This record gives sequence, C-alpha cells and structure tokens, in this order.
Amino acid sequence: MKKSFALLIATGAMFPGGGCTTNHGQAGTKWEYQEAANSAEANQMADKGWIVAGFNKYTDATGQPQTDYTMKRPKQ
Repeated sequence: MKKSFALLIATGAMFPGGGCTTNHGQAGTKWEYQEAANSAEANQMADKGWIVAGFNKYTDATGQPQTDYTMKRPKQ
C-alpha cells in the first residue's frame, strides 16, 4: 500500500498539471476536495478513489514534521 501511495506522489510530481494530454470527456468535471491529516488517511482515501491534489509539509508547534494532503475526486 505504501508503494502505491509513493507511486501516486511520484506520478503527481512528474505531471503536476495532468501531463500533456487533454481530458477527453472530462472537460466539465467538477471536483470535490477533502483534507487528509496523514499518509495513512490519504492511503485509505486513495483506496476509495480519491487522488492527491496537493500536499503541505510543515513543522508543528512541538517541532515535529507533519504533512497534510489535499485529496480530490470527481463530484458524485
């Protein structure tokens, strides 16, 4: 599961704008967004069809590194 999430992150880094292809049939796609507080939650959401739209790495007030993920999927 960690490998698939790492692959998802790597793919997103390689094609940040969706690559050089057009979204045939998805021109009017409306998206819904949700935050995931950690990679375990992001992996659970990915299993349900969500994809990573972005992430934010930061250090919290206690000095611990944290990452929040913005997930998206076509609006249902």
